[in-house]
Amino acid sequence: PPAAPDYRQYLTAFADDVKSKGGTPVILTPVARRSFYQGQAQADFAEYSSVARVVARETGTPLIDLEALSRAWLSEAGPEQAKAYFLHYQPGQAAAFPKGIDDDTHFSELGARHVANLIAGALARLALPVSGAVRGDRPALSRETPPEQRAPPSDSADPSRLASETTWLRSSSTV
Repeated sequence: PPAAPDYRQYLTAFADDVKSKGGTPVILTPVARRSFYQGQAQADFAEYSSVARVVARETGTPLIDLEALSRAWLSEAGPEQAKAYFLHYQPGQAAAFPKGIDDDTHFSELGARHVANLIAGALARLALPVSGAVRGDRPALSRETPPEQRAPPSDSADPSRLASETTWLRSSSTV
């Protein structure tokens, strides 16, 4: 695509910049959309994924192939079940979308949690300093149903409740 040369340049600069500052970059391929052909999730951004793979290889940067991981996840779910992972709401069903929405690109909270779980699992499998800090059990990221509707927490609410629901790194991690 026309943007591929710029994308390659920016990814390479990102990797080099992070390394020059003592960090460890990780390149991710683009996540899949809810786009199916004959029951299989498609790679709608294959050219960008290819560039990401090449830059990771050329720069010696760890890669998380989120395209492959998310396509497998969505293909297993199938086109209809995958709707729950994206912004598909009927009018009046979600306060943020009073007129409803049918969006096959942007994730619902449930979908975003699943994508975060895919990334956390892949990060745990990499041989990086942070990899050992990723929790093996990530129930808040792997649940199959949206969280129950709750009233917003009051000023006296226990902040550990939110932390326990959203933490996917081991508590001993400083990350």
